[in-house]
Amino acid sequence: MTDFGASACIKLVDQTAKPMFGKIFSCANPCTSHSVNRILSAAEKRSRYFRRLFYVRHMDFEYAIWQMWQLFFEPQRVFRNFNYRKCSRQQWARDDPAFLVLMIPFLIFTSSGFAVCMSLNFIQSIEFIFWVVFVDFIAISLLQATFFWIITNHFFIDSSRSRSSQLSTLSPSTETNPEVEWGYAFDVHLNGFFPSLCILHLLQLPFLYIILQNWFIGRLVGNTFWLASFTYYIYITFLGYRSKFTLLYKSFTTGVFLKTR
Repeated sequence: MTDFGASACIKLVDQTAKPMFGKIFSCANPCTSHSVNRILSAAEKRSRYFRRLFYVRHMDFEYAIWQMWQLFFEPQRVFRNFNYRKCSRQQWARDDPAFLVLMIPFLIFTSSGFAVCMSLNFIQSIEFIFWVVFVDFIAISLLQATFFWIITNHFFIDSSRSRSSQLSTLSPSTETNPEVEWGYAFDVHLNGFFPSLCILHLLQLPFLYIILQNWFIGRLVGNTFWLASFTYYIYITFLGYRSKFTLLYKSFTTGVFLKTR
């Protein structure tokens, strides 16, 4: 190959490689919908999610277990993967219900341990497990996700950034949805609920005899477990909504207000 041909080839490869690697490593920026064929509506996402509940073979349990482990030691990595999902699939919420499915047998197992420690009979144990799974977990999770979904969409959406992102799109079909998805609010709650559940339902069990005693040490140990559980939930919930780039940060607004005074 001549020098001219080699230089032309190197120039061509360099020009094609730059945009390719630029797209790969630009997931920190808001992504457009060119990476997917079309953006699914909320009803389609919900329908696909609930359909996958009945197809266990299609669930990635290994990835769900990895997420559960990371929520204890490095929860930022979990929400970083939410950003990658937004870049690749135009969806913040999980499309795989494996995380939710794994939590139900875990709840049954830990609730059975609580029932044994509290010396409940068989009927009382069944009632206790049903209450924990269907009321404490499912019903409260639905209410909590709906509450945060309403609050964030009404008070924390950066409308100016949303309008600028919509004006920068090429066509109406490529507009980015600035609102917080209900499914994402549900996932954020599950992420915060799982470490809290492990603290209260697993780590607290060996100390249950001390906690149930009418001692100052018992009350101190019990309240410490609840404080750690509540702190974990607040911190992970904060990380979840902070990773949504369309939210306004009240700390920035407060800082500007104090600075002007």
